[in-house]
Amino acid sequence: MAKARKRFYEISPSWAGAATVGLLTDDNLYAPLTTAICFAGLQALYGEPMPSSGQFRFHKRPNAIPDMVHASGDVPIVTATFKSVVERLAPGEAEFRPFAMRWPDDEPVAGEWYLMNVLNIVDGFDFERMSRKRPPVLRQRPTGEILTPLEVWIQIRLDQHWQSPPVYIDPKAVGTFQIWRPLYQSHSLFCTGELVKALKAAGVRRLHAERLGTRDDPIPVIDWDALGTPLQFKPPQRS
Repeated sequence: MAKARKRFYEISPSWAGAATVGLLTDDNLYAPLTTAICFAGLQALYGEPMPSSGQFRFHKRPNAIPDMVHASGDVPIVTATFKSVVERLAPGEAEFRPFAMRWPDDEPVAGEWYLMNVLNIVDGFDFERMSRKRPPVLRQRPTGEILTPLEVWIQIRLDQHWQSPPVYIDPKAVGTFQIWRPLYQSHSLFCTGELVKALKAAGVRRLHAERLGTRDDPIPVIDWDALGTPLQFKPPQRS
């Protein structure tokens, strides 16, 4: 029997009837959570605590909330169920802190929610397979001064390069990680198919999982030209 291929996915919230629903944190410390620096390190760096609450910015309440929602800067807020699966399957790869959400009228959102900080960033895009160039990295200022390693890291974090489908990654670069942020696109969350299956088996709801390709497991491409022109609907003739 052939060994099942290891698959990889990008995960995001799946709202019914909307691409995204805004959740604004009650402070401005959301962007650093895409840098793979731990909570304690961020607090020491900025001298302020991490976000602990936020408010939805729409007035029509949905019938169901995904078990992972995006706050400011695409920072994930997840349920206790989501948290428990990640802690079990990917110990040490993410950390969590309690997070309180409110509706626009200040009524609390029911349930137990957590701010999730994913602690790994992987330089794992297979640019050669995608026939794309690796983004250039700025290493010196216009004046000629050489940037420090920290300054280079910060500018990579700020200079996002979104990859259009199909997206391919290198499994060797990912290694044993179950969940991570991709270098050059650190506002996204990538994970293994094993984690996606475990989340859904645990009852995690409304999680969108977009498959990523590898050289051993390419993404099927639909040849629309080979399918020919679609049949056109003709209304029934009146007698």
